This record gives sequence, C-alpha cells and structure tokens, in this order.
Amino acid sequence: MPHAQHTVLVVDDHLSVRNDLRALLEAEGYAVETAENGRAALSLLYAGAFPCVIVLDMMMPVMGGLEFRQEQLNHPRFADIPVIVLSATQESTISADLLRVDAYLPKPVDVAQLKALVQRYCPQ
Repeated sequence: MPHAQHTVLVVDDHLSVRNDLRALLEAEGYAVETAENGRAALSLLYAGAFPCVIVLDMMMPVMGGLEFRQEQLNHPRFADIPVIVLSATQESTISADLLRVDAYLPKPVDVAQLKALVQRYCPQ
C-alpha cells in the first residue's frame, strides 16, 4: 500500500489521459489522485490532499495550468510541491519557466521520462 508521500496528483481535462496516467503510475506503486482542471485540483489540496508531485496539463477549461500554478505558489502549504508540466503547446515551455515548475514534458509523453521524474520527486 503506498504511503501518503507516494501520492501523485494528475491534473488534465482529458479523461483518457487521466486514466492512462493513473494506470501507469499505479503500476509503478504510486497512489494517484486526479482532477479535471486547476480548480478541482485546488479543491483536493484544500481538502487535505498533499501529493509528492503534481503532473499538470496547461490548457484546461475552468482553470488552466497557469492559473493553478499561480494559486499554488501563493499558498504557503502547497507552494513547494513539485510540478511536472505535460503540454502539447510550445507556449507552455515559456510559461512553465516563468512559473518555476520543476520539469516540462511535451505531449505525447515519453513514459520513461515521466517515470524517472516522478521517481525523483517521490522516491520509494
């Protein structure tokens, strides 16, 4: 059974991406929480979720990755949670740099790179 420090929060508006990442990360031994947008992810954090890393899409309805990250950085309890951005857009690379994310991976995701990054932030 994974410990709380081995929980990954996946934030993406596409159900198939959330489900695929959940299956991939659970197979690696992580507990996975998912949210369909930044607002839902913030609700999970405010409700007590404290993941070891957040895997974040940038382009989402309701609240996108940039807005989520700004809110995260403004909250002392959540500001230091590492963030791995997954995005299909080039602009996200620049935005990710500005918002001090820990890693950026383009979509489609290189599974080996993602596993290595999650392992770096959530050592088992």
